Amino acid sequence: MNRFWNRLSGRWQFWVLYGLILLPALVYHFFTYQLTPLRNAHALPSASALVSGPLFDLTWGTVFFLLLLPVQRVSLWAFRVLAAAYAVGIYTWAYTNALFTETFFGLLSFEDLLIWSGQHEVGAEYAVGNATRPLMLAMFVLPALVSAALLLWAPRVRLRLPHYGMLLLAALIAHTYANTYAYRHLSDPRAFSVFNYAYASKDLYDKKERFIGSYYPPAAELRLVRANLGFGDGPVPEPYPFYREHRPTALPLLAPFRGNNVILVILESVSDACLDDETTPNLNAMKRKAIYFPNYYITGQYTSVSTFDILFSTVGAFVKSQYGPAYLETYPSLNEVLQANGYTIEFYKGGPLVQKLRDFFRNNGDMRMFDSEQVVNELQPDYRFNPAPGANDIIDDRLIFAFARKYIEVIRRPFMAVVATVSTHGPYFFPNDYQRRLPDEAQEAHRFGDEEFGKFLAWFEANPAFKDTMLVVTSDTATGCRYRLAQMTSPHKINDYLLHAPLFFYRQGMRQGHVIATPGSHVDLAPTILDALGYGYRSSFLGMSLFRSDVPRRQVYFRRYQRAGYVQDGCFYYYKNDLQREHTCRDGTNVADAELVQKFHDIDAFFNVINFIENNKGVWVDVKTGKPGAATAATSPSSAGAASP
Repeated sequence: MNRFWNRLSGRWQFWVLYGLILLPALVYHFFTYQLTPLRNAHALPSASALVSGPLFDLTWGTVFFLLLLPVQRVSLWAFRVLAAAYAVGIYTWAYTNALFTETFFGLLSFEDLLIWSGQHEVGAEYAVGNATRPLMLAMFVLPALVSAALLLWAPRVRLRLPHYGMLLLAALIAHTYANTYAYRHLSDPRAFSVFNYAYASKDLYDKKERFIGSYYPPAAELRLVRANLGFGDGPVPEPYPFYREHRPTALPLLAPFRGNNVILVILESVSDACLDDETTPNLNAMKRKAIYFPNYYITGQYTSVSTFDILFSTVGAFVKSQYGPAYLETYPSLNEVLQANGYTIEFYKGGPLVQKLRDFFRNNGDMRMFDSEQVVNELQPDYRFNPAPGANDIIDDRLIFAFARKYIEVIRRPFMAVVATVSTHGPYFFPNDYQRRLPDEAQEAHRFGDEEFGKFLAWFEANPAFKDTMLVVTSDTATGCRYRLAQMTSPHKINDYLLHAPLFFYRQGMRQGHVIATPGSHVDLAPTILDALGYGYRSSFLGMSLFRSDVPRRQVYFRRYQRAGYVQDGCFYYYKNDLQREHTCRDGTNVADAELVQKFHDIDAFFNVINFIENNKGVWVDVKTGKPGAATAATSPSSAGAASP
């Protein structure tokens, strides 16, 4: 081996080393991302997705390489040993990553599986498959050993710098492709049952509130999942075990909505917990006369994820996956069902529409998409905006609602128009004349956003062309107008202020509100809209219509960044790193420290708009009259008698 190696020139030695390290990852990538999509008639991954991963890996590989350079000056052997150990570690980690960490379609990490399903290692054997383990072993562990051998015994010291750099780059790239098996098995009944069972899991804790591990074989697991999602005990369709027929609910309340056009307004970061005070008077008025869902929660902390959840009725971690869009060309969506019934779909957003969402929308129906750049180009010079530094691609709600009105008035019917606002997203985007009216900029932004929504609502109500149009209003996330207050209520910021989203169904002429108390989340919105419209359809949506009363539901899944859990009876149950259960309820009564509880209520009273203006009317501008020092007419019931600091 040494003799053969020494006969090669330095350039050939470099390419042999490079090929030995990089070839397995490239072959694995080719078979999983090129041949498989073509064989399944799916689109290839987008160019941006193929480039972004290696660039990210190159950055980290370079950083690690630079950190090792000082070691080389002290001892070349120490440098080689560390680099070899790193190579072995990264390949071995990629192998385990492929088996466990990214098993479930690249959507659920192993920690997610523990959190969502309460099943230790549930379904991992089935989701990956025994046949792939030797392949993964060959692709990751064997190259690691070869890499280590070449690092430790390659005689040409002058090759070490380019070789080590390529080794680290190739090793890091390998883990990028480690989750590919799962994407090839999106329709696998066993793998999909794991995902769905995790989504609709039950509480599995002993008296000490410690995690209990258990295991369900695929058949039993599948029955549990289908029962949790309201499928009953009927035959299981193959190969899609959650594919079912959805029939409209026979509810007199829904009769006026049948066959309507749809305007779906997705407000930015508006929490339901912030309603009923003077910050959001227009939403408050709508709440009193619309169909209102008081137990509705977000399923993701990112706009892209929440938007996906709403339109696709599944958990939007697909959006955060590097290659997700290529594998959802035929995934069921609200858009596709409506277009099958003749609807035109348009989407207007006050910020940039991320490329992955564009890919999803493009692959799932014919939808016209407009983001902030197109809106600004079309409406200038009539509208100007002053975004925060570094946020030139954001426009305020005044502009996006004006753009939406212009296009909705001429859209071909029947239609669904989606309007996504941005002003209430930190660092907040609203005109200067709204500043210093309220306690903090979050409330100022919410007040501005509510006023612009009120103008849009007035336009909708006054236009006779929309008498057969259903207006649906919700929020993508729920950071809310009480963000600073919400930081106090739990160590992981899991509380009503940050997870509780509003949901209203409304049409012209409604005067008497109606409350639907069914617990739900973003994944339930698409089935609920279709149910209100009266359309029957077949799909594998994870959600169900909130107008249904035949399936009792007490628990609703939520996710906030890296924390996942469920809501039950107004309390949020989630998990710390040791998987010990804790919960926060809406009123903060679970907080043990009496002083903190009092501080919580004091700050809550302080941030109430009426109290704030009453106590600061000589300094601040009154929110209702716009005149300094104006007296406040009333005090909200929630703050009556509360002390202000």
